[in-house]
Amino acid sequence: MRDENQEIALLLKEHGIDWFFDHKGISDRYSFFSSAIFFGNPGFFKLITKHPGYPKAIPDKNEFLSSVLVHFNLNKPGPQIVKMLFDNSEKNKTLNWFENVQWPYPFLAKFKEETLALKDKDKYKSLLDRFDKIDNLKKNICQIQNLEQLKASMEDFSGIEVLFKRNEHNLLECAVKSGNLELAKYLLDNGHFNSLSLPGLISNIEGSPVYENNLHLIKAIQEKMVELKIPHTDKNIKKHLWVLEHLPEETGCLQKADNGDLIGIKNYTDLIEKIVLMAVKKELTALKEATLAGDKAKEKVIVGHIGELFNQSGMPTNYRDESGKTIMHHLAAFADGYTIDLVESSLNTSTNTMNYSIQDNDGNTPTHVAIKSRNLSGGLALVDQTVQMQHGFGYSVRPDLKLENLEKKTPLELLKEWKASKVDRKAKKTMEKFIKDEISPKERFE
Repeated sequence: MRDENQEIALLLKEHGIDWFFDHKGISDRYSFFSSAIFFGNPGFFKLITKHPGYPKAIPDKNEFLSSVLVHFNLNKPGPQIVKMLFDNSEKNKTLNWFENVQWPYPFLAKFKEETLALKDKDKYKSLLDRFDKIDNLKKNICQIQNLEQLKASMEDFSGIEVLFKRNEHNLLECAVKSGNLELAKYLLDNGHFNSLSLPGLISNIEGSPVYENNLHLIKAIQEKMVELKIPHTDKNIKKHLWVLEHLPEETGCLQKADNGDLIGIKNYTDLIEKIVLMAVKKELTALKEATLAGDKAKEKVIVGHIGELFNQSGMPTNYRDESGKTIMHHLAAFADGYTIDLVESSLNTSTNTMNYSIQDNDGNTPTHVAIKSRNLSGGLALVDQTVQMQHGFGYSVRPDLKLENLEKKTPLELLKEWKASKVDRKAKKTMEKFIKDEISPKERFE
C-alpha cells in the first residue's frame, strides 16, 4: 500500500482535498473512501484526516458518514480507520457524528460481537467505551439534569448539541418536565432546542403538576417564541403572561409549596385562576373600605382595577370561587347601588353579563346574601327592575328571586323574618314590594 499511498499523497498535494470528494467513481462521490474501506487501507484515511481541509471539504457530511458506515467492512484495520475518523474533537464537531442516525450502530454491535478478537477489543476498549456512552446518551438525553452535566458532556463529546434539538424527547423538554429553570434558560439562551417544540412545551406546563419554577418557564419559553416569531394557538397564553407580570405579590405567595393556598391546585391553569382570585379578593377588601367610607372617587379607581383583572386575565364574569360565590355574591354583602352599578358596567358585555341566579355552596343567590348581611342598599339594587332595565334585561320574570337556599328559604322569606329597625323599615318594605313585583310581574300593571 506504500506506493499507492505515495500516489494519493501526490494527488492530494496537486489537486487538494476537494478533488477526492468531487471525484465520481463507480459508486458515488465517496468511492475513494469506499474502496479504501473495502481494501482496509488505513494509510489513505491517515492522509485525508491529517489534511487541514478535513472535514470542511466534505460536501454533505451526513451523506459521507452514511456512505462510510454502510460500506464499512470490518476487517482487521476497521477499528483503526474508525478511530482516525473519530479522533480530534474539533474535527468531530464539524463532521458531527451525532447527526447521523446510523451511528454508532451498526458499528458498535459489530465491534463487540463479530470482528474484533479479544486482544483487539482490549486494544480499542477506550474507543468502544466512548461509543457506549454516546449511544446511551442518544437513547436517554434526560440523563443530563443540570448545567454541570451539560457542560461536561459538551466538552467530552464535541458536536453533541445536535441531540438537544431532536423532534421528540429533546433536552429542553426534559428540563421543563423536571421544572429545571436554570438548565432550561441556558438551553434557550444558547439555541440548544428545537423551535418547533416550543408551543407544545408551554401546553405541557399548563397541564402538568405545579412546580415552583413553572411560571418562569412559561415566561422564558414565550419570550423566545416572540423573539423567533413563533405563534401559539392557545390565546390564553398572553393572558397568563399578563397575570405573571402584573400580580407579582400573589404569584410569589402561591409559589411556596407549603402555602395553604395551593390546596386543590392540580395544574398551571388552576394556579393562574387562583392568583387572579387572590388579587380580586384583595381589591374587594379595599372596595369595601372605600364604600363604607363613602369615598366614591376611590371606589371608581378600585372597580377599574377589578375590571382590568377580569378582562386581562380572561376570568369569566360569573367565575365561582371555592365557596361557589361569584363576585356579585361578595359585593352583595356590603356594596350599595352605586358600587354594584359600577362593577356591572365594568364587567358586563354583550355576550357575558352578571347572572343573579347562580347559587353558592349554601344555595344562596346574591340577593340571599344581601338580605342575610342586612345590606338593604345593595339588596334594593339587586331586586330593582329599573336597575335591571339599565343593563338591558327589561321587564321579565326573575327566576333568581324564587330560588331557595339549603335552608329552604327564598329571598322574600328571609326578608320577612328580618325585624328591621325604624330606620330600615321603609327600605325593607320597598324591597318586599320589588320582590313581589318581580315574582308576579302581571300584578304590576293591574
